[in-house]
Parts: sequence; C-alpha cells; structure tokens
Amino acid sequence: MGLSIKNAATVSKVRRLAKLRRKGLTEAVDEAVSNELRRVQPTETKGRQDVATVLRRIQKDYAAGRPGATGTPDEIIGYNDRGHLDRW
Repeated sequence: MGLSIKNAATVSKVRRLAKLRRKGLTEAVDEAVSNELRRVQPTETKGRQDVATVLRRIQKDYAAGRPGATGTPDEIIGYNDRGHLDRW
C-alpha cells in the first residue's frame, strides 16, 4: 500500500520523529496515528468522563493551588443521591 505525502514540512516532521524515536518512517507514522486516534476517540461510555479527563482536572486544580476538594466524602467520591457512581 502506498501513501504519498506532498507537504515537505510534514515529511520533515515524520523524518524527525522517526529519528528521535529510532524507528522507521512507517513505524513512526503508525505509532503517531495510533496515539492520536486513542486521544480523540470518544469513550465507550457516552456522556461520562473518562479517567484521564478526571485526572487532568485534578492536576489542573492542584497546580492552581486548590488541592483539596470541597463537599461530603460521598460527593467527593462521586456518589449520587441513590448511592451510584456518576463520574465513571
């Protein structure tokens, strides 16, 4: 199978990535595309936050000097009024 990249800057980036990762061009492109697909694909549980999203929010709060959450322990964990977890 063939793939023709007609943008010199893109070819240069692929070559640079391959060199930095010590991989061939095909392997570098495959890895980069696979990583990007994992990043942008919707989660299986529609309407729910994935773990990475929650962790990023926690990291952002901690970096902003708000390491502690407010609320009851059940609210912090994510239990709703029926005792079910809503966050995941």
